[in-house]
Amino acid sequence: MKIKSSPQLIKKSTKNEMNKKKTDFFSINKISFKRSNIKRALIAFLLCILFALSILIPALANDGLQINIDVPSRTLQLTRHGYLIKEFPVGVGNSKANMTPPGLYSVSKKIINPVWEHPYKAPGESRIGSGQKNPLGTRWIGFYAKGGGVFGVHGTNEPSSIGHFVSHGCVRMFNENVEELFELVEVGTPVRVTYNRFRLGTNGNTTTLEIFPDPYHYSSLKEEEIIKKIRETEPLSSIDYEMIKKAISEASESAIYEVAVKRSPYAGYEYQSPPLNQQMNQLPNNYFPQPGIVGIPNGSQIINGGPRIYRPSAY
Repeated sequence: MKIKSSPQLIKKSTKNEMNKKKTDFFSINKISFKRSNIKRALIAFLLCILFALSILIPALANDGLQINIDVPSRTLQLTRHGYLIKEFPVGVGNSKANMTPPGLYSVSKKIINPVWEHPYKAPGESRIGSGQKNPLGTRWIGFYAKGGGVFGVHGTNEPSSIGHFVSHGCVRMFNENVEELFELVEVGTPVRVTYNRFRLGTNGNTTTLEIFPDPYHYSSLKEEEIIKKIRETEPLSSIDYEMIKKAISEASESAIYEVAVKRSPYAGYEYQSPPLNQQMNQLPNNYFPQPGIVGIPNGSQIINGGPRIYRPSAY
């Protein structure tokens, strides 16, 4: 028996199929939309990670490194957590108009074999490529830009200029030195430019005072500042005040002076043995100073297990 299909049933069936296809279409689009959003979110997350790493990796690589440039002494020191790693001689700005600017900066750019352009001419008018005639030498470590001018540490084609006030404000180094420094620092490494007129050192038992010139007329030497610094570093030193005055009066050129002699904590005190009839457990209280006090009058110290008393000497 042959059954004929009703036109209404066919129409209804076709409509149901179209609705199902429509539903399937929107479902597929919805899934695709969700997948697209997930992809965008993942890409954004990865970009955030890359950005964070671009900041963290140089910081971790620096690991406490800092470039310290002092203008009057014409030296560049590389330190790690305040401890000296390397010191190099440098050339700095030739006048107050072209001074190497004191301040705290950071390495902003590193270039191998940089191109030099004349600082007082239009860009491209006077340009020298890498090579023996390039005033920037073989490396550029930029750290500051102001008013169209750019300051950096670089090499030189004039080695005899190192150690002098010769540049337009940049810091010149011997090419081999700047190449070594270039490999040690990263973008983001702190750069500190100072203007210190004096520096303390040691020579055996003597404290030395190194005086530097003031080419920019930027800072004068003060006797009280020098004495304060000596007291901070060597509180027990015997200071030669007359030598400090002489150093200040002759401060037009670099020079080193012996200005203090280190003293023992017991300098000015003579050794006296405690009375023989006194036992250790019967010693008076003034045999032992307060904790942390060394070399006080009528005090005592335990040295090699025995009590020793130090009293002011006659001289």
